[in-house]
Amino acid sequence: MAWHGQANNYGGYYDDDSDSDSGSYYGSYSYALPSKSPKCNPHVAYSGYAQVVYNEPEPEPEPEPEPESNDHQVARYMLTSPLDDSTLVPTYYPSRVVYRAALPDMTWDYFAPFSRHNDRDVQWRLYSKTGRNDSKWWHPEDLDNHIGMGWGDKNVWTPFISFSCDLEWAIYYTLKQEFVGGQFRQLYQVQVPEEHIFGYGGDNATLRSFVDSASEVFAHRFVDVYSYQELQINGSAWQASEDWFFDRADMYDPTYPFAEWSDYMRDVL
Repeated sequence: MAWHGQANNYGGYYDDDSDSDSGSYYGSYSYALPSKSPKCNPHVAYSGYAQVVYNEPEPEPEPEPEPESNDHQVARYMLTSPLDDSTLVPTYYPSRVVYRAALPDMTWDYFAPFSRHNDRDVQWRLYSKTGRNDSKWWHPEDLDNHIGMGWGDKNVWTPFISFSCDLEWAIYYTLKQEFVGGQFRQLYQVQVPEEHIFGYGGDNATLRSFVDSASEVFAHRFVDVYSYQELQINGSAWQASEDWFFDRADMYDPTYPFAEWSDYMRDVL
């Protein structure tokens, strides 16, 4: 937006070129000149006749993509077919990939066709169990309650949606829910807007430990979806996990640590 006129009633002329993000001031003046340039102190008073020109700063180089972790590579071998990166779409806004173990028999846990006029890359929307009717305002204790009750327990109404950033943990959780919880879940790779996802910011050490172990992130009420891919766990990983979970279930006080399952899977696969 170009603007021409008086500045603080002092004689002068200011030209703001919105295309190049540069501007000039001509004339005599005495006032604190705001500036977009980090080299110009906006609190210094200038006086006299001058031309001040600020230019658009050089763009910062994009960070190098992080190499795929060894854990992620191992997790890929537990799937019936390789992850299809071609399902990921280029987006105008920043996006990220997360994993969701959805309940296919629940009417709310599915990808509903959806479009947004201000983000044409959005194709679907995934709602929380109460997302269509819940308030957009929430208290940090609400998220504590969600984490404490389990990852999206189908018997509890929650305004949050849980995801994992760790494919291996998502596979473990999917299998655990089937063998221990008696719930069949469908695992998905989901590409979502970065701004829709957030981490745990509470001070409960127990919950933070669980969230860190699961590489868990959350959405509130809903999350827009750019793309998704259904993931199938292969027979070898499924059978090995069934043996491990059933052996643990025979213990007096059974527990199912993710780290021990992960080590076991590396030994047998």
